[in-house]
Amino acid sequence: MKKITAIFIISLVLMVLFSTCVLAADECEYENYIDFEGTEIFSKVHNFDQRGQINNQAILFLPGIGDDHTRAEFLFHPRNPQPTITMDYLNHGKSGEVEEVCWDLHVDSIKAVLEAYGVKRVNLVGHSFGADTAMMFAEKYPEMVRDIVLLDRAYYNFSELKQFNLNKELMEFIEYNPESGLTREQFRQYMDMAYENDISRTWNLKKKVLLVHADQSVFLMLPELVEEVKEEPEKFGLTPEEAEKLPEISYQDVEEMIDFLGQKAYSFAEESNRYDVIEVPYGHGTMLIENQEEMRDYVLDYFKNRLSRYRLRRGW
Repeated sequence: MKKITAIFIISLVLMVLFSTCVLAADECEYENYIDFEGTEIFSKVHNFDQRGQINNQAILFLPGIGDDHTRAEFLFHPRNPQPTITMDYLNHGKSGEVEEVCWDLHVDSIKAVLEAYGVKRVNLVGHSFGADTAMMFAEKYPEMVRDIVLLDRAYYNFSELKQFNLNKELMEFIEYNPESGLTREQFRQYMDMAYENDISRTWNLKKKVLLVHADQSVFLMLPELVEEVKEEPEKFGLTPEEAEKLPEISYQDVEEMIDFLGQKAYSFAEESNRYDVIEVPYGHGTMLIENQEEMRDYVLDYFKNRLSRYRLRRGW
């Protein structure tokens, strides 16, 4: 009997040790579905405290339209000691679907995720549309936001690009990814939110904000791409009628637009002495895929040190 008891105790200890190792290997990552007005929102946490407590140094990562929680992988790393939350937006990834999305619903769903984890104040990181989302959230719930990092958005309005022949139809063509899981209608609802929004109304936030301004040279491929789409629209999943709505865009248009975006980034730094801007040699779409280490360093160093103002500094 004693021998059996001893074996049982040893087995129990080994099970506990093995469980601890698994948690360590997974870096204490935790997945949870949160109810928001009857719809489930998928969330994931890095460095999750088993007691369910998340301190005010927590980070919330907000992805772009059509992206999901996996874009936060660059922050789910041993170098990041802070609890870090990410999520799938409504109609995205593993989250539930709703018929219509608007800014209030979108922002309130994010608030529901933070409240579910007991987060009182959070550092926000947003990429692309997620950057706009971060600023819109901070405008509506400033008491819940500490500092913000914007990864290449929220410093200009999409509508401003029409002067360079980058209209809404072309922007939708560029941004939509059929493999995202979003229907075209679901995508257009989010795109309308971004395109019709005046993000400059959020620029008076009394928050520390770092804008990471990406290399915009990817736009140089637009003239050739548009020409090819108009010649073979079906190859790109468009009807001839849809392709016809795409504007003629020249290399001069694109070059002037790139200059304009650079000026807008610099102007953003002038909006407040709390705002910092750094220019990096990485593309908008690749910065979180090919340059994860560099992006992680910018984000974590900023939140740790709350860097003093350095205007438009180059990150290389």
